[in-house]
Amino acid sequence: MQRRLTIRDIARIAEVSPSTVSRSLNDSRLVSVETKARIREIAERGNFSFNATARSLVTQRTGIIGLICPDSFDEYQYSLHLTLLINQIRRTLETEDRDLIVKFRHDANGENSIRHLLNSRKVDGLIVINPDITADEVAFIHDQRIPVVFVQAIPPHLDLAAENYVFADHVAGGTFATNHLIRLGHERIVCFTVDTDEGSFGERTEGYRQALRDHDLPVNEELIVGGDGTFEFGYQFVVDHAERFRTGITAVFSQTDIMALGAIEGLWDSGLQVPRDVAIVSYDDIGFGKDFRPRLTTVHQPRDRLAVAACKRLGEMLGAPRSSSRGGMNGAGVMNQHEGETLLQRRVQPYLVVRESCGAERRDDTVAEKTV
Repeated sequence: MQRRLTIRDIARIAEVSPSTVSRSLNDSRLVSVETKARIREIAERGNFSFNATARSLVTQRTGIIGLICPDSFDEYQYSLHLTLLINQIRRTLETEDRDLIVKFRHDANGENSIRHLLNSRKVDGLIVINPDITADEVAFIHDQRIPVVFVQAIPPHLDLAAENYVFADHVAGGTFATNHLIRLGHERIVCFTVDTDEGSFGERTEGYRQALRDHDLPVNEELIVGGDGTFEFGYQFVVDHAERFRTGITAVFSQTDIMALGAIEGLWDSGLQVPRDVAIVSYDDIGFGKDFRPRLTTVHQPRDRLAVAACKRLGEMLGAPRSSSRGGMNGAGVMNQHEGETLLQRRVQPYLVVRESCGAERRDDTVAEKTV
């Protein structure tokens, strides 16, 4: 078996110093583009693998990003969409030669994961998709000079004015879903939401209300029904109110795909069919909704764009070596989020994918509405 090259081997072949090799493999600005390319070519030919520990000693970076996920992540109804989002974040980071650690706010021993990750210097930055993060935890993150981006979940009690964040525009998503049903002729539309303080579900409900107002339809608060987001909730509500669906309610806007699938099952068991008797539009586009019959019409959350935007922002904040104090970097070498540079504060538009459950399927099953 051919022996792997060491840094000294590469330095000898390239006729440079070992420190130049190290700087080149860490993409230092102190080395010319031509030299870095030549050294990387030698390293690749020699099956060289740069030790992560050695790299962290040179750069004072771990190459690892921490992700703080919701405490509800292990609950089935919430994990489906979040798993897809986390996988997209992981893939995006891997293209930038970074790894991901996924944690709850508190570990199995009750220790605060944010403080543990930062005190032990295990991560270079954080992505937070947990809506329960506190102002004290955010202050601690900034005190440690660690870049952080908030994604997906909107913390209800946190002032985000000075933070980096990228969220889906859930008001727009709720409006798209409800507008679609109204254009199909429905006026008595039940809205299934989730009982939580997390902001995205409230925004989806506001989109529902907005669409009704835009069409001069009354907003009947009795038709806005809060539950726990589960299949069982969607199923049981429909079964318990089957007569209302037979005599007046003609459509459902479900703020999760899982509740929508439960509602479809409940309607079937109540002798009603989707979309012949009741039309359904849901939210998330978790993937397997298109594998059921009727296939779900749903609002697609732009997971790829959320992930790319968040990772790009972290990359910008981590872009310069820690030893540098130029270019908007603070003394710890991380871009300070509160000293004048432009923050990432973006709402990414979702879009509606039309399938069978609303009664207006496109034969090619392509995107029906998309706002970029």
